[in-house]
Amino acid sequence: MAIAFPTSCSPIGYVQLNDGRGAFPTQRPFGPSKATIRSAIAADLDGDGTMDLAIIDEMGSAGVVRGLAGGAYAAPAPLGPSGARPYALAVHDVDGNGRPDVLVGYTNARPIVFFNDGPARFTAVPFGDAEGVTYGFAVADLDTDGALDIVVARSEARNMVYFGSK
Repeated sequence: MAIAFPTSCSPIGYVQLNDGRGAFPTQRPFGPSKATIRSAIAADLDGDGTMDLAIIDEMGSAGVVRGLAGGAYAAPAPLGPSGARPYALAVHDVDGNGRPDVLVGYTNARPIVFFNDGPARFTAVPFGDAEGVTYGFAVADLDTDGALDIVVARSEARNMVYFGSK
């Protein structure tokens, strides 16, 4: 599945469906018509077997767009503060509970892990500092202690590694 993002002329996002031969003849719209979607990641966030979308709206907030039967998408449910200027997005099971968590990096604000506590329930846990612009994440067990670590790539501030613990 590929995600196409809006241009200045087309403010809605689309999921482009691969036909298995390298073509993308079917598209499914998602998000509000006035959104400025910077990034979207497909994952089954609510455990119902249908792909959902974690999204960030560069001028608005982060959110979850639930996939519906038949390939449509529900209206976005916000994650985090409105108007917080999200700039980076990742989805990974950070706490190892079998449910994908959502990581959001912001412009001059602390990054947040939204821990997935079950269908439509997320617990926000900010970490690090509010310096610079977070533009990327990597999640792996860098020190081989069995706990996942988070690497944060930033502009106008030092890149950081946050080591997890068991």
